[in-house]
Amino acid sequence: MRLPAVAIAAALAVGIALGLHLLATPHVTSRFFLAVYFAASLVLIVAGLALARIGRLFPAAGKSFQWDGVRGEFLAPEASADASVTSAKNDDSLVLRLQYGDRAYLLPEDAEKQSEHEILTANQTEAVRSDVLKIGHHGGKNSTTQPFLDAVRPQIGIISVGESNPYSHPSPELLERLEAARVRILRTDRDGAVHVLTDGRQLEIHCFVACFGANKTASVLAKVPKQE
Repeated sequence: MRLPAVAIAAALAVGIALGLHLLATPHVTSRFFLAVYFAASLVLIVAGLALARIGRLFPAAGKSFQWDGVRGEFLAPEASADASVTSAKNDDSLVLRLQYGDRAYLLPEDAEKQSEHEILTANQTEAVRSDVLKIGHHGGKNSTTQPFLDAVRPQIGIISVGESNPYSHPSPELLERLEAARVRILRTDRDGAVHVLTDGRQLEIHCFVACFGANKTASVLAKVPKQE
């Protein structure tokens, strides 16, 4: 049974059971809550029916889309013969490259070295090269490996990581790799929310607090020239 059908059946069963209980109680307050609950149940049922009609999409390597001038291409994971597999690993992460004009962003989620190797094997260098790289797996040492970093050649690396996290991310090894490649590092534990905007030619960096190493406030735009 598909998930929307389960949601519909559960909403109906709970609605009927609660409705019978509340109908046996003549209080006005109980009847009011009954009306509210039935209205909410109706909304859930309609939403479930809509989801059942929409179905599910499974992006996979090789698929792409166009949206308002942006080209998106999925580099991983490889399509699975069994779309119902639920024991996903970090190397099953969705890897998406976005291109707008001359600028590109690479978003590898939690992909690690196996996935990175498969991406490099399956694609030409130009297909992965990007100006902005969201560092994989919150800066873990098994992501953004040296071959992957050499191929992507990012100018900006963004690490999404919590302050004083129990995994000690980002890894010192990973930071050394980024620094050796002269990647400008932005971290959410230090810089707060990071926005990197583009018009297809230049990059504009906004940090919730002053961007580290730039002495810029969040209201000032840091211009990054195109890397040759």
